[in-house]
Order: sequence, then C-alpha cells, then structure tokens
Amino acid sequence: MLFRNRAIIILVTLLLLFLVGQIFFFPTLQLRGRVGHALQAPGVWVRSFVLRATLVRNIAALSHENQGLHAQIVQLKNQPEIIEGGNDAYLHAQLFSQYPFNNTSEVSVAAGEEHGLVGGENILAEPGIFFGKIIDLKKKSSSIQTIFSRGLELPVKIGDERVDGLLVGSNQPRITLISKSKAIQSGDRILLASPDFPFGLTIGFVDSIEDKHSELFQEASISLPYKINDLNEVYILLDE
Repeated sequence: MLFRNRAIIILVTLLLLFLVGQIFFFPTLQLRGRVGHALQAPGVWVRSFVLRATLVRNIAALSHENQGLHAQIVQLKNQPEIIEGGNDAYLHAQLFSQYPFNNTSEVSVAAGEEHGLVGGENILAEPGIFFGKIIDLKKKSSSIQTIFSRGLELPVKIGDERVDGLLVGSNQPRITLISKSKAIQSGDRILLASPDFPFGLTIGFVDSIEDKHSELFQEASISLPYKINDLNEVYILLDE
C-alpha cells in the first residue's frame, strides 16, 4: 500500500513538472525567438535595400552598355563599304546633310583618303546613274560637284540615235544645243559622253522639249531617276 502511494506521488510530481515546463519554459523560447527576429529585422531590411540598390545600378550599367554597343553597330553599318557590281567596284558611302540650306550644287560624302580615295572619282546616285565628281578630298570626307552645279557643262548623247547635246548644270539641269534636224522625244535616255568620264553613264531622261523658232537649237528638260532631297547615299566608282 505504501509503495503504491509513493508511485502515485511520483507520477503526480512528474505531471506537475511537465505542466510547469509547458507553461514557463516553451513560451520563453517562443518569446526569445520573436525578440530575435525583431532585432534581426532592421539588418535584413538594410541588406535587402543595399542589394536592391546594387541590382538597380547593375541594370542601369548594362542598359547604358547595351545602348553604347547598339550605337557602335549603327555607326559601323554606316561606314563606307566596297561593293562589287558587274565589272565595276564601288565604295558605298553616306551623304552629309545639307539641311536647312539644301545646297545641291556641292555636297559632301562621308568617305575620303583613309577609305582609299585619291580624288576625281565619279559619283553615282545608283550604279550606272551619274551624279557628280569628287573635287576636294579630305581624310574622312570629300566634296562632290553635282550636275546641279552652275557652270557645269558636259557633252551627252540622247536616245537610240545618239543625238548630241550639252548638259548645263543648274538647280534644274537642262540639255541644250540639240540640233533641230535631229528628232528626240520625251522618255529618251540621256547618256554622259564626255571623254573625262566612263562612257554610257545615265544622266536621266528627256522630259519636255523646247523648240523655239527664234532659236538655232532645241532644248530639253531632264527627268531624273532620283530626288536630290531624298538622296542619302551614293556609289563612288573606283578605278581598277
């Protein structure tokens, strides 16, 4: 009987100790955990803020680098390049803007000595279509005298019959000194026939014909196969 009572007392004591531990010990651990988390929160926020700021800077740096690389690619695409066409070789190059003055008699091209030019090269609006000639050469650019230059005069041939005429440069180039005994018509091709240039380059086409009784010769206006204000690039005919 005594042994049984002692066993009961021991069990009750252990149960009481367990309950006291549940009440006092475990809540303390939870409290300590919450306090620790609360104390760690500012550090975590600071680290996340620094990480975010670093990430933003890295993204901005990558964006600037990407823009720089894209700009370099665009610049490289606009550099002069040699193009083979039939029996001829051309240096394809960009024209500098003349805006807002739009001086069409002399324009500048982004190609010069460092691109292998020597001066005097013929300039084409498109392969086979004459536009002008280099008259001033610099290291990275050149000046072009165009068919719109006042004072420019070049012999030409008109149509299948190769009728002689004289190209006179101006804001609106014309063909003059056309014999009245020769028949030409609108749409006839006008070919450059000067010994100073490759024979057969196209100037344009006969637009309208002016035949005054008081004049000894006919004249013709020219329909050009391009619009000067829309011309952004040219082909420089290279000597072999």
